[in-house]
Amino acid sequence: MNIQEYINKEVLKNTEAASTVALFPTYRKTIKKNEILTHFGEIERKAYFLISGITESAIEKDGELKIIDFVFPNHFICSYTSFLLQTPSEIQTKAITGCEVEYFLKADLEKAYKHSIVANQFGRYVTEQFFISKLKRENDFLTKSAKEVY
Repeated sequence: MNIQEYINKEVLKNTEAASTVALFPTYRKTIKKNEILTHFGEIERKAYFLISGITESAIEKDGELKIIDFVFPNHFICSYTSFLLQTPSEIQTKAITGCEVEYFLKADLEKAYKHSIVANQFGRYVTEQFFISKLKRENDFLTKSAKEVY
């Protein structure tokens, strides 16, 4: 699945409104195993859609990396707070397998928001999915053992 297919399936629910017209430019990239997509302190200007492979996100605490999330195909990846606020990233995102991604630039998304209701629906939907995912992970960490979570 790519970003346009994701929009048609998840946001527009394959209705007649589903479009083949791209809302904003997207780019494809192959990421090698252990390649870092987002470095600590980098301002996130891209949002990635994982087509294949697995990534991990980590924070640094007391000089050690602590993995906080894994992302699997057909999900978005980015340092979300950095992407939204354009502040330095507090996380590092790394490919733990070879990955194929499609990505778009924040500037292009912002332009699309100004003229497209579908772009706004897409942004809202992805934001809601990030929020739901984070709430679920928080709940799991507070109510389940590590064995149950993983």
